[in-house]
Amino acid sequence: MGAGNLSADDIIIATGSQPVMPGLPGSDLPGVITSDGAFLLPEVPARAVVVGGSAVGAEWASLFRTFGAEVTLVEMMPTLLPAEDAEIGRALTRSFTKRGIKVLTRHTVTAIEGEGGSDGSPLRALVADADGQPVESVPADIVLFGVGRRPNTVGLDLEKAGVHTDDRGYVPVTDRLRTNVPHVSAVGDVTGRLQLAHVASHQALVAASVVSGHDERIDYRAVPAATFTRPEVASVGLTEAQAREVGHEITAARFPFAALGRAHAYGATDGMVKVVADRSSGAVLGGPHHRSGRERPDS
Repeated sequence: MGAGNLSADDIIIATGSQPVMPGLPGSDLPGVITSDGAFLLPEVPARAVVVGGSAVGAEWASLFRTFGAEVTLVEMMPTLLPAEDAEIGRALTRSFTKRGIKVLTRHTVTAIEGEGGSDGSPLRALVADADGQPVESVPADIVLFGVGRRPNTVGLDLEKAGVHTDDRGYVPVTDRLRTNVPHVSAVGDVTGRLQLAHVASHQALVAASVVSGHDERIDYRAVPAATFTRPEVASVGLTEAQAREVGHEITAARFPFAALGRAHAYGATDGMVKVVADRSSGAVLGGPHHRSGRERPDS
C-alpha cells in the first residue's frame, strides 16, 4: 500500500451533499448565503428573505421569525413543502402567515441587488410572479437560498472505476445499496434517495450487513420525515397525490386539532392530522401531520 492509496475488498461511498447556490445575478454578494452560511451568522438578521419553501427554507424562515426577524419566504411551487401533502403545505402557509411570515408561493427571486435603499437594507431581492413579471423588491439584511442540494461526487473520479452516476451526479444503487460495480456500495445523500439523516444511517446498516454476507434489503415505503418548523410537520408513507400516482384509489380522513380538548387546554388549536388509505383494502398508505405548537401568533 503506497502513500495516499488504500486497498479494500469493499468500498462504501458516503460523501454526502452540499447546498446549491443558484447562479442568479447578485448571488455572490455579501449576505447571500445557503443553510451552511446561516450557521455562521454572528447575529439574527433584522430582515431575511428565504428562497425555497422546502424543508430547509421553511425551517430557517420559522427560526428567523422565532427570534424576531421580519421574514419573506418565496417558493415557486403552489404550496410550501412541495414534497409533503399539498393540504399540509397549505396549512403551514396559514400558520406562517399568522406568525407574521410573508409567504409568496408561485413566485421566484430573479436577482439580488446590493445597492440597498433609503430603509438602510444592504440587499434587495427582486421577486417575480408565475408569469415572470416583476412584482416586488424586498429589502433584506440576508438572503438565504434553500433550493436544494447537490451530491459530493465531483473529484472522486468515479468514472475511472466504472461507477455510474446520473445526470445530476448522484450514484444510483440497488435495494442492497450496491452500485453497478461489484463490491462498491453507496449510502446517504450521494445516492439521491431520501436526503434524511436517519435514512442515511439505515442505509449504512444495510450496506454493512450486505458487505458482511447477509441478504439485507432496504424498504423506503415507511420512512418517517419531520420538518422542524413551528408548528412542526411530520409524515410517513405516501402523500395523497403520490398514492394516486402509483395507482391507488384512495380515501383520506382528517382530524383538526381545533376539535381536540387537549389542544384547547394548551391554547394551541392550529394544525391537523390526516390519514391516507387504499379505498378497497383499507391499508394505510400515509399519514401527513401538521402539529400545533404553544406559541403566540406574533412569535
